[in-house]
Amino acid sequence: MAQSTTEPSICFDQWIFPIIFALGFFLKKFSKKIIEIDRGMGNGQRPVFFMNEWTQKFVTDVEILAEPLLKSEGMRLIDVEYRREPNGRVLRVFIDKQGGVTLDDCATISNQLGDILDAKMDCHEPYHLEVSSPGIDRPLTKPKHFVYFEGRPAVIKTDRLVQGKKCFKGVLAGFSEGMVRLLVDDRPVAIPYETIVKANLWIEY
Repeated sequence: MAQSTTEPSICFDQWIFPIIFALGFFLKKFSKKIIEIDRGMGNGQRPVFFMNEWTQKFVTDVEILAEPLLKSEGMRLIDVEYRREPNGRVLRVFIDKQGGVTLDDCATISNQLGDILDAKMDCHEPYHLEVSSPGIDRPLTKPKHFVYFEGRPAVIKTDRLVQGKKCFKGVLAGFSEGMVRLLVDDRPVAIPYETIVKANLWIEY
């Protein structure tokens, strides 16, 4: 007597909905670990540089350790960047002082800060430390930059019309209440920070 075999049937609803639910939960959880920290490298759309929570904390810890050192040397911390590049991880520390920093200043801070980071920081992979000046065309990516560089010429581009324009050249006049203040031909202009897609210091040659 021949025996018949029957392939077990699989109900579509039994497996597709749990998968969709699990995927949605994962994406929702993952998205909370991504933090937008950098603006102002625009090319028509506002770009985003992403950091996970560990990297953000690492950068914050570096800032906390670097600021007292720089203050003791008569300098100021402008920015800290930590990112992966073709040759590996790079930690960039941008510093400044009245009259500008020298190569000796950068070397001094690099040596001292390197020793401090080695002693007090726990990094899960090797990185290369670079200390440098902001540069003459320094990108302005944070509100504090518009305050620190007040009085310096800058170029600012926006993603929408502000007083009929999307590109401004003028002298930085500070930052307050979410607005970047700029003097354009000696006339004050207030630019909403959230509209800025690119901002740089500017020197006319």
